[in-house]
Amino acid sequence: MSVGKRKSHESAEAHVSGTAIYTDDQRLPAGMLSLFPVLAPHARARITKIDVSAAYEVEGVVTVLTADDVPGENNTGVIVHDEILLATDEVSYWGQAVIWVAGETEEAARLGAEKIVVEYEPLDPILSIKDAIVAQSFHHSPQVVRRGDPQTALQSADFCLSG
Repeated sequence: MSVGKRKSHESAEAHVSGTAIYTDDQRLPAGMLSLFPVLAPHARARITKIDVSAAYEVEGVVTVLTADDVPGENNTGVIVHDEILLATDEVSYWGQAVIWVAGETEEAARLGAEKIVVEYEPLDPILSIKDAIVAQSFHHSPQVVRRGDPQTALQSADFCLSG
C-alpha cells in the first residue's frame, strides 16, 4: 500500500530524464493519414461560404471533411451528445473546428487547410447569462440521469425520509 508514502507518477522518471516518447516522436504506420483542422477565427459567427476546391490542388491532400460528411449525429459527447464535431451553419466559439483536411503527410494536410476559404458573418457574442436568456441561447436541455423506477422503490422501501 502507498498510503502515507511518497509515490512518483509512473511516467515521472521518463519525463525528467528526457526518455519519454511523445506522440510527435513516433512514426506514423505506413498508409496512415494526418489530419489538420480549419478553425473558426470568431467567437460567434454564421458560416456564409465554404470553398474547399483549392485544398485538393495540394499534392498529398486525400480528402476534406465538413459537417456534411459526418454520418449520423455530428457530435461527440460520451454521455450527453453535446459537443459538436464540426460546425454547421454557425460557430459557437473561437477555435471551433469547421473542417478537417486529411493528407498523406502532416504538411500536406496543413497546406491544404491553408488553401480553404471560409467566409463568416460575425455575430455579437453572448457574454453573460442575462444575454443568453434574452437570446434564448442555451447549450442543451437539462441533463437528467435516471436508473430504475424511483416511485416504486420508495413505495417498497422499509424506511422513507421526508421534509
